[in-house]
Amino acid sequence: MQDIASACVKCAKCIQGCTTYQIHRDEVHSPRGFLELIKSVEIAQQEEFLDTCFLCTHCVSACPIGLPIDFAIMQSRRGSKQGILKRFYFFLLRHRKIMDFVFLFLSFLPPCVFKQKKVGVIFKIPFKHQTFLQKYKNYQSKKYSRKVAIFIGCLANYNYSETGDALLKILDSLEIEALIPKQECCSAPALFSGDFDTSLKLIKKNIIYFEKIIDEVEAILIPEATCASVIIKDWQRVLEYYQEEEYLQKLKLIQHKFFLTSVFFAMHTDLRKKMIQTKQKITYHDPCHACKSLKIKTPPRELLQHYDLVELEDSESCCGFGGITLQVKKHDLVKKVGEKKIDKILKTNAEIVSAECSACHAQIATLLAEKKSKVVFKHPLELIAQTLKKE
Repeated sequence: MQDIASACVKCAKCIQGCTTYQIHRDEVHSPRGFLELIKSVEIAQQEEFLDTCFLCTHCVSACPIGLPIDFAIMQSRRGSKQGILKRFYFFLLRHRKIMDFVFLFLSFLPPCVFKQKKVGVIFKIPFKHQTFLQKYKNYQSKKYSRKVAIFIGCLANYNYSETGDALLKILDSLEIEALIPKQECCSAPALFSGDFDTSLKLIKKNIIYFEKIIDEVEAILIPEATCASVIIKDWQRVLEYYQEEEYLQKLKLIQHKFFLTSVFFAMHTDLRKKMIQTKQKITYHDPCHACKSLKIKTPPRELLQHYDLVELEDSESCCGFGGITLQVKKHDLVKKVGEKKIDKILKTNAEIVSAECSACHAQIATLLAEKKSKVVFKHPLELIAQTLKKE
């Protein structure tokens, strides 16, 4: 962490696109300001400022020497005091059966319970009576010559299972067999909040699960930009941090088979030939972990060409979800960033806004509802599934 902070040459290329700096407009709320705090200030003093970082990774993509500034900030959060809510949530992440029960209970609460304006987006996310993994626990796909596995992600599992439904429909249309193996959270919430120990436990469990089936499948599809970024990039960084050589070797055997769904469908299938044209007007928001972290922009647009696709102004700017730390501690900041994105979405006059990320879904859909807008959010997979030719 200190080495990363000391390597910064203060060139300022990271500043202009920084999500936090766009709101505060001062040096201390900028990537190089964060690094200076990490280098010279006690952890207790760092929290006030470092907790305003959205981990959108703009600074990493803009840095001419590729400093992993985001990882330094994650490490700095290791010493932060975790509130009761976060400690309980990370306990749930480590115990999926208990989490299933708790989230099932939340699904029965009336929707008015968390409608107060001052609570964050995470308190307004809808829960399903049955998770995606429960719904397809004993799923038997039709047998085809090609076979892939699915890593669904927590939000698509617990809150937006229609994403997984659409993915299975698309795979069946392409005559690709689907396998849904046992899996845990990718560890993003814990990692971003500085709970590296929980992150390590989840990473190890997932590697064990997926190495068992890796030879059966040509790819492991992930419909979530954040999960894809964490799995493809951050798992290795955490294992290196703990010097887990055994699991680093295991990861190398499976890492190359993880794909964000849009990349796999655009590059390795003829999916575009199976869709019909529609005049429905849509716009596309680029999730931070897709466009900045994984450098993915073109594939989802290629797959959505059957719609009337209107480009969104500054599509790469962060939606403002920011994760648990920001949602709980800095709700006003989250809302300011999100409302800038909503204003740009409304200017397109699109009927639908799409993004390959359920965190973006939660943030954008909630803020659109607060503005009483008729614009709806749909995952790209849902939009693709709607335009598949009927066989």
